Amino acid sequence: EQSNNADDRLVIVISHHTSFTMDNTEQNPSKPEQKLYTGPDLVELFGRYPNMIAWVNGHTHRNTILAHESKQRNKTGFWEINSASCIDYAQQQRLIDVVDNRDGTLSIFAVVLDHAAPPSTDGSGYSVERMASISRELAANQWFDDPLAKLGRAEDRNTELLLAAPF
Repeated sequence: EQSNNADDRLVIVISHHTSFTMDNTEQNPSKPEQKLYTGPDLVELFGRYPNMIAWVNGHTHRNTILAHESKQRNKTGFWEINSASCIDYAQQQRLIDVVDNRDGTLSIFAVVLDHAAPPSTDGSGYSVERMASISRELAANQWFDDPLAKLGRAEDRNTELLLAAPF
């Protein structure tokens, strides 16, 4: 339930799982009456609150962005921003900035960042930069997966996400 002191604050939820990976409905035998919530349940819950603007998560280790419309909010909703892992290729982080455009809209800038180390392990020693280079090379050489798929589409990386300002 939304409290009065949060009515004028923007909300970003951060979790491990995504709306499309929260699908385990296997009941705990010792608590058969316990309600289990799935990703769609959370999407519906988050959609009730006008100040909920983004759900940031990982789990799939892929860069993807989804728009969630809200029936309760006249089709305005929130963005789900899924980020690649810093252990896999691409070893990226995501910077998220929220900007009030002062025209009744907000922008969420979701920028993917690479570390500064070159993707080459040339040289010797154990400097921070060389260790980061080795890490990048190892991550790029995964034999069991399609590393390029984790990058996501261009629109899932460096992008501006618009939404109506809730207040």
